[in-house]
Amino acid sequence: MLEGQTNTVHKANSNQNIPQPAGRSGSHTVQQVNPAAVIRRAMSDPGSLSPGEILQLQRSVGNHSVSLLLRGAVKQQLPEKKAVSEETAGGLQYPPRTPAGKENDSLEENCPAIAVPVGGGHHVTARESGGVMRLGVASEFTEVGTIVNTLLDSSSPLTKTQLETVKTISAAVEKAEAEMNKSKLLYESENDRKIELRKIVTITIESDYGASKKRINSSHERYDEFEEATDETERLKDQYLKKTTLAVNLAKDAIIKLWEIGKDFLPTHLMPVGAVFRDRDTFGGDTNSYTYHTGDKGDAIPITWYKNPLDYPRLKLKDATVINFGESFKVGGRNFGLNTENKPKADWFIQKTAHNDSREGQHLFNKTLIDEEVQVEKGSSFVSPPLGDTHHFDGDHVKDLGFGGKDQADNYWPLDSTINRRAFAGYNSGYVVHYKDEKGENKSRSIGGLVGKWFVVKRFLNSTDGAVPNDGASAGGTPK
Repeated sequence: MLEGQTNTVHKANSNQNIPQPAGRSGSHTVQQVNPAAVIRRAMSDPGSLSPGEILQLQRSVGNHSVSLLLRGAVKQQLPEKKAVSEETAGGLQYPPRTPAGKENDSLEENCPAIAVPVGGGHHVTARESGGVMRLGVASEFTEVGTIVNTLLDSSSPLTKTQLETVKTISAAVEKAEAEMNKSKLLYESENDRKIELRKIVTITIESDYGASKKRINSSHERYDEFEEATDETERLKDQYLKKTTLAVNLAKDAIIKLWEIGKDFLPTHLMPVGAVFRDRDTFGGDTNSYTYHTGDKGDAIPITWYKNPLDYPRLKLKDATVINFGESFKVGGRNFGLNTENKPKADWFIQKTAHNDSREGQHLFNKTLIDEEVQVEKGSSFVSPPLGDTHHFDGDHVKDLGFGGKDQADNYWPLDSTINRRAFAGYNSGYVVHYKDEKGENKSRSIGGLVGKWFVVKRFLNSTDGAVPNDGASAGGTPK
């Protein structure tokens, strides 16, 4: 949990706490190493390098050089490829590599792309730059380091304590990047080894009926080594994905804290989604009529929610069973139905979060309902398809991904697209909520920029309302 936050923003990073400042420096120091000695070790045993040594090498000889160094070391250790004669083809065994009835003759294989958490707008992601993975904001990809350097600039108005906190956050992110990059380099190196071994154990078989075919010779003396490299590549790939996910989740909390520290002077072009993360120039509330809240879990901010539970339609299955909003049902071998915590209601507690979900689940759920011919209620009748532009329905994350919801079937239901898309049509950026900051001062900010704050739903928009609640001074306030 970051200093000054009452709750973590993403459950997955509950064990990835950013260290608190120690002593005056407040920064996590990386042990200095002799670059020449580490380079020699990288050439002979790249897996022995610690994250700190990787980081030090990156600073000493450059990110791209380190990537090439560690990837090249494995290639240099591979023995020369041994020729396999066509005469041996008769005794070859061909282990299945594709499902029965399908044949893949191509053995070309490049380093597989790793799908790291990614999103649009203000989402946090990991992106490759010069062969090295960096953490940052997805829009125009602003690295965490760029934000840190701006905050630590000599012109920065930060207090000494704030500067120490920035250094501590920066050190934690650097460490996470180093661990992520070590995993990346180990994976890529082993994958290079697998590719080279695959070439070695491959034979070309000439055919009298057409083009020649390439096959893997399972009798080759190095076939077992190839199999071992294949398994190890998969293990390292999985490890790399896990390290990247942990690093991205850590970076999310780090960036939120950095914006909280520097929101009053950071350049607009560095902000994740512009002015939505900045307090309004003037407070728009009315302290004579309303009491405002901090957004801590025990002092949640009352709001109007844009998706009314009464607007979610009933569904009808192929067997004519009618399903009320939120009820459990099963189609296509998949269970649907809302968890209690995902179902909107009066006094519903939700937290604004940063997220990086890919929405793969949502796409799958949409396809399932369409394929299984589920109908959706529109007006006085049931229509199909249940999703898409024909009848203007979206598959909705009932508890928004940006408010702690998950991309899961127990948080999914069709909803009129006009209502569902209010979030992007003005609610997140145009619904201005009044609250108390950490100093107890009254502030006003768009709800989309109050990341980390807790809210309690007191009212709902109606189906005929616009995207932005007309709450005025009452937004975020409790009547006195």
